[in-house]
Amino acid sequence: MQAKYNYPHALPVLLYKFSEQTLQPGPTVSLKCIGKGNPPPRIKWLLDGFPIPQNQRIMVGQYVTIHDDVISHVNISSVVSSDGGLYACVAENSVGSVLHEARLNVYGSPHIRPIPIVKAIQGKDLRISCPVSGYPIQSILWQRDHYSSSNGYKLPSNGRQSVFENGTLVIREARKLEDEGYYTCSAFNPRDESHTGTIQIQVLSPPTIMPFLFPNKLLSEGMRSAVSCQILEGNLPIRFSWNRDGRPIGGRQPQIRSNFVSDIEGTTHVLPLNSAGYASYTTVLSVNVAPKWIRIPEDVHAVDGAEVFIHCEVEGYPKPNLSWNKVTTGTKDFLDSSIPSILSNGYHQFANGTFYISSADKTSEGRYTCTADNGVRSGISKTINLTVNSPPRFLEEKVHLAVRKGEKGILICEVAGDENIDILWRRNGMPISEGEDARYSIENHYTLYGSVSRFVISPILDQDAGPVTCEAVNQYGRDQKDFILSVEDIPSSPRGVRISNVGSRSLEIGWEIPHDGNSHILNYLVEYSNLPDERDKGEKQRRKMTAPGDAVNLIIQNLRPGTKYKFNVLAENRHGISSESHAVIIRTQEEPPGSPPRNVEVLSKSSTELRVLWTSPPISNWNSELLSYKIGYKEVGSNSGLQYMYQTSSSHLSESVLLTSLRKFTSYQIIIWPYNKEGIGPSSSTIVATTLEDVPNGPPTEGRCMSLSPSSLEVLWSKPEPEKRNGIIRGYIVKYYPMEKYYGLFRSLLRLQIIPISRTCYHLLRESRILEHPLENIVSIDIIVK
Repeated sequence: MQAKYNYPHALPVLLYKFSEQTLQPGPTVSLKCIGKGNPPPRIKWLLDGFPIPQNQRIMVGQYVTIHDDVISHVNISSVVSSDGGLYACVAENSVGSVLHEARLNVYGSPHIRPIPIVKAIQGKDLRISCPVSGYPIQSILWQRDHYSSSNGYKLPSNGRQSVFENGTLVIREARKLEDEGYYTCSAFNPRDESHTGTIQIQVLSPPTIMPFLFPNKLLSEGMRSAVSCQILEGNLPIRFSWNRDGRPIGGRQPQIRSNFVSDIEGTTHVLPLNSAGYASYTTVLSVNVAPKWIRIPEDVHAVDGAEVFIHCEVEGYPKPNLSWNKVTTGTKDFLDSSIPSILSNGYHQFANGTFYISSADKTSEGRYTCTADNGVRSGISKTINLTVNSPPRFLEEKVHLAVRKGEKGILICEVAGDENIDILWRRNGMPISEGEDARYSIENHYTLYGSVSRFVISPILDQDAGPVTCEAVNQYGRDQKDFILSVEDIPSSPRGVRISNVGSRSLEIGWEIPHDGNSHILNYLVEYSNLPDERDKGEKQRRKMTAPGDAVNLIIQNLRPGTKYKFNVLAENRHGISSESHAVIIRTQEEPPGSPPRNVEVLSKSSTELRVLWTSPPISNWNSELLSYKIGYKEVGSNSGLQYMYQTSSSHLSESVLLTSLRKFTSYQIIIWPYNKEGIGPSSSTIVATTLEDVPNGPPTEGRCMSLSPSSLEVLWSKPEPEKRNGIIRGYIVKYYPMEKYYGLFRSLLRLQIIPISRTCYHLLRESRILEHPLENIVSIDIIVK
């Protein structure tokens, strides 16, 4: 079975069109047009605007192909000069038409074919082609045979007329009095042969209707009325047709009706028709009809929350106005103001009078009146009762309830609705009863607006977590409330505690997120303390830092270098703090000592020795195990470029060192550094100390005597060299002896094995801070007086 497709209607088009031909008399001529459209077009042929006359020599035919192409042709056998003219093929269907024209020229003398009366429509344009045959045609002349006299005049004779070179006459907006009559067209060839033909033009007038009206304001149901259609202008005969609201009315005039009923109102249409066209006139017939019920409002029972439609439908003319009002009950019934017709308020009145409530509730209950009025007689009204029955309804459909483990869990199910509400508790679709667990209790009681049920679990345990459903049922419906019960507790201990990026004063601690006890973790607490060891006997110091609940690591700063710490991580939620994680112990990286030795003190032990004393830096600043101390010293006031000399203590436990082989009575700058395996720490403040004084180890220099008189001498000398003074010179002792005594002294000195001094006249001794010396410590110079 072949499928049928409905293609949209389309205007005809010409797929093939014949062309202009010029030929001698005698041969056979075929003119062809191919048209297409939807529906397939019908093709007709014209000669100079009139149907082609058919005879034994002229045949017209057409057929439709399987592709719905319409092929039409005109075959002319033994063509003669009179067959020439303007040929046209017209393809037309229900959508429209398309035309193609071309001349067929046959050599011969001019000839004007006779044609029927040409009919024009008053006010419309008229186009006439001169029906000339023969070829060649040099010119065509149009004339108006005024009143059929021999004195015609050449056209165009006014601005509405136009004559074209191909012999076409156009009259615009044809007028009966001016344009109706006889016209001639004359054709001429180059051999001065000519022929003239006469054409009669009639101008027809379509009907013109005199307006008429029904006396609508006077008409009411039960009256009668009549109208007539009068034609002011138009060619006879005229045929009339009447219809009302698109339905035909029999007879030339509408029948006189008595006892009008409401179905008379509507539009009345008259259509007079003649050979020139038609006219149309429409008037309105309306009968005033008082409102009547089509659909009477009835009492309505609705369910709370449901849509409500209360129908109120009337008829009448003019169209009745419908309004809804709610009746308030008091000592006397009276009507409230009109109900809002705004859908957003939940109320709406449709155009057909139906009253709509989008979601009925108890406040919607009551008596409602529908009133219809159109000013014809008195209006009509009907009052109905709206009853709203309430199925169970929960204010909340889903509740998330969190209870701490071990406490009492109370699930409250409060439902509104009409009486006799049954409440059932379920878990995982299975009913819950009080007897299935000693921890369960269920309490039900009714309220003014519904029922309340309490499901108590005490104490609540982990297995109680999950969905719990409260279902309420009455005769009008059912509803349910879903509880998502979660049992909460303090978090579990963080696991996977790890230390990374360990420095000397900071590190990073990380952990894995523990189970949160079904309550969001608020904070992580990182507790840490130093662990005293053999070196650090100080007190343990506990510290605590906080990280936000979404953190998984924390950087700990301000730690002590080279110190062992213990770390624990705890999680906190709104119920409390978890137990400690497993402890992680780690030692921070070491640094050089952070502070210098304290209480540095230097004691002068002798003229060549200094004892340096100190106490170690605070253990908290060692930053590692101390190895020893480095003592630097150099002379004060000597060449500023002189480098320190260094001496190292025997161990970090030593807190003193003896500097030896120093210069006598010399000031030294002394500085001390602690050091460990990471390097040297900061130095102590510079201490200046001086070795003790000692006897000079060099005599005065440049000694000499001068005789001042027979009984006096002046003894002169210079100070000993600075490096041989060994203290502050307090004074000088000048000893002098007669020569004979000196020698005696010399002999005694020899007995003491002192380096002999010969031929000195005086022996000079320098006095230092040590005022008394044994004889062997005296240093002298010789001064000889000659």
